[in-house]
Parts: sequence; structure tokens; C-alpha cells
Amino acid sequence: MLTLLQTLLLTIPFALSFAHAETFTDADAWQARVDIDHPLVGRWLDSDDQLLPEVSPPPIDLTNTDVLFLGENHGHPDHHAMQLRLLEKWLGEGRRFTLAFEIFDLDDQPIIDTFQHAGKKDADALAEAVGMADRGWPWESYRPLVTLALEHALPIRAINLSREQARAVAQFGWESVPDPSMRARLQETGRFDRAIIDEWQKDIVAAHCGHLDQSQAGAMLMSQQARDAAMAEALAQADLPVIVIVGSEHARLDRGVPLWLRELRPDWLITSVGMTQVQPDLLEAVDYHTESRRFDWRWFAPREHERSACERFREQLESMRQQSQ
Repeated sequence: MLTLLQTLLLTIPFALSFAHAETFTDADAWQARVDIDHPLVGRWLDSDDQLLPEVSPPPIDLTNTDVLFLGENHGHPDHHAMQLRLLEKWLGEGRRFTLAFEIFDLDDQPIIDTFQHAGKKDADALAEAVGMADRGWPWESYRPLVTLALEHALPIRAINLSREQARAVAQFGWESVPDPSMRARLQETGRFDRAIIDEWQKDIVAAHCGHLDQSQAGAMLMSQQARDAAMAEALAQADLPVIVIVGSEHARLDRGVPLWLRELRPDWLITSVGMTQVQPDLLEAVDYHTESRRFDWRWFAPREHERSACERFREQLESMRQQSQ
């Protein structure tokens, strides 16, 4: 059985660990204000640890990719501002694309389709229709992205497992996955070696600030893999090109959704961007060497909070405990 703590943790978007501006070279344009003078703020870093010049435009080109992951820290204002900036840029160039969202569950797709087929444009009305208020996502951060999709009649793709489905996997394992083909893929061995699994579990424990033991982390890892596999299954059915608005952990090339998607669509060109926050004691590109290997590109923004994620996590956890009593 899941403990109360683990059940509560499963309701929090995993990426705890991990006004639209025209330019990001002016300090006044940043919405997050911590470490705005950090030398990497606003810079793009490729997987070979090469920094683009400070004033370079975003290096992402939709002409040479089928699926583009824009990995974020959920709710980080500058990450979402950059996502919006990129989408507006490509629309301005006459590009059309499907916009896929982690915040929408697979069960939302019929509601979204009906909403869009009716020509409705109110993002808040769509959020209400799917019950977004009860899911814990920072809807204010995603409203401009969903509004853009609705106003431009871009297909919206729901890709995430519901929390109930994710909890079932954590509690009962792969047998709780209803889709037989996805269940069989999850049951395959050899996709991740033991070293990767061990590192992954340590990351989950660290992301939740030591509030999980290894057994609980293992259950959450299964849930995470199920979500990644489900997202890949949904994306494999989408019209190309697809831009994916998702947490950076899901956007990782080595163990996230792109890995599962490449198994399903080996001929598709996949690009992943990992947006991140600078760290005050890591001032050079080489300091982020390990992280750079996880994405095709990394983009750096200021830190949103002065206090650590664990301090804020403890407050959130205590609040959820009180609400559950």
C-alpha cells in the first residue's frame, strides 16, 4: 500500500528537482530576479558544451525536426515566456504545428477536440471543462500557451496519464496499465541498465528532499516510466511537426519521452531543449557538462526563488498534509 506521504507526493508535478518579453538580453526583461547577473543567463548551450554568443537568437529551427521538446521547470515565468516567444516566432514564419501538453491528461482529448471543433477560444473555459483546478498545475503559466493554440487553431494534444493512473502503477505495477501494447513495452527488460535505474532512484529521492526511501522511489520511478511511455504513445499518433510543452525531466534524451518515442518512430527527427535555472556556484558552461548531455540544447534563465527547492517543498508538503486531515 502507498503511504499517505507517497500518495501526497504523487500529486505534485515531478519537476520540483529538476508579461512576454521581446528580448532576453536586457535585465529588465527577466521575470525571475535571482542571479540575473550570472554569466550564463540567457545563453544557449549545445550538447558539446559550446555556448552561443550572448546576442544569438534561439537556435531551434522547425525545418529540421519532427518533434521538438521544450522542457521546462513547471511555472518558471521565463521558461514559459521563452516557449511563447518561440511559438510566436514560428507562427510568424508561417509554420503550423501540433502543440502537445503534459498538463492535459489523455482522457481530456475528447473534451479538447470537441472544444476546438466548436471554434471556442477561451482557454479558461477549456481549463474548467477538463477540471484543471484540481490538478495542481500553475495554470496561470500555461494559459498564454493554450490561448495561442486556440486562437491560431493549432491542434492541441493531451499526452499525460491521469494522476489516478499514475498512482495505480506506483501501487500495483505494470499490470495496472490498461493498454496491452504499452504494458508489454514497460515489462521489457534491458532498456535501462541497473546503473541508470539506481541513479534515477537517487534523483527521485533528492528531488523529494529525502522524504522517500528507496522502495518508495522505486514505485515512483515505475510511475514516471509509465508516464513517459504513455506520452510517447500519444505523440506517435500526432500530426507533425509536434512541439511538446513538458517538464525537463520528461524531455531528457537518455531516459525520458524521446527515448520511448524513438522506439515507436525511429525515422522521426527529435530535438530536445532543456530549460534550466543557473546555479550561483556554477558559473561556466563546463560546470553543467553532465546536464548538457541530456539534451540537444540547454537554455539558462535566472533563478525564480532565493530559498531552496527543498525548503519550499517542505512547506508545500506540510500544507498538503493539513488539507488531507
